[in-house]
Amino acid sequence: NDYFTHDFSKYTELLYFKDGDYIIREGVTSSYLYFMVEGKCRYSSVNEAGDVIIFGASKNFKIFGEAASLWNEIPKNSVQAIGDTYCLAISLHKYRDTLLNDATFLRFICKILSNRLIFANNTYSFYRSTTTENRLAAYILQYANNDIFHTNLIDLAETMGVSYRHLLRVLSSFIEEGILKKDKRNYHIIKRKKLEDLVEYQYIYYD
Repeated sequence: NDYFTHDFSKYTELLYFKDGDYIIREGVTSSYLYFMVEGKCRYSSVNEAGDVIIFGASKNFKIFGEAASLWNEIPKNSVQAIGDTYCLAISLHKYRDTLLNDATFLRFICKILSNRLIFANNTYSFYRSTTTENRLAAYILQYANNDIFHTNLIDLAETMGVSYRHLLRVLSSFIEEGILKKDKRNYHIIKRKKLEDLVEYQYIYYD
């Protein structure tokens, strides 16, 4: 209610997304504005080669659709649920004009977009000034689900800008130090504090 001039609670629906479901799909304008109230999600996009590149995550209260769908634009990125995720949703077909004429809501959106730009700048600086160990620790903390992490390592190496061989060396060092334990294709986090010590928390999740 702090984000709207009028009481929008009567206009909202509670929607459930299971692990892997798309909340926002790249290239498809959403019919809803979403507020994630419980759960976790990842952000991704498809590069020119057709590979899916994961570049961020959230586990806190978050709004989706404010940068593209609200303005009837095509989203450039996808948002996927990680585990059980619940969102309050407002139909853009019914209430787009009402939202765009709500000054309190628009101030809220301006603040979000400003914070996102600051976060992007901080993240860019983090990735330019840190080691592979720091970046991998951040990535694992982003995408682990119940302390279990798995991904395509070739894609991960490309995303992090390192060679596949070097990525394997860093993963092996984490296993040797007892930070991770490998089980088939999964990596189990054994010493979370060690990972957190390698990365500043504000660069792990979008706020």
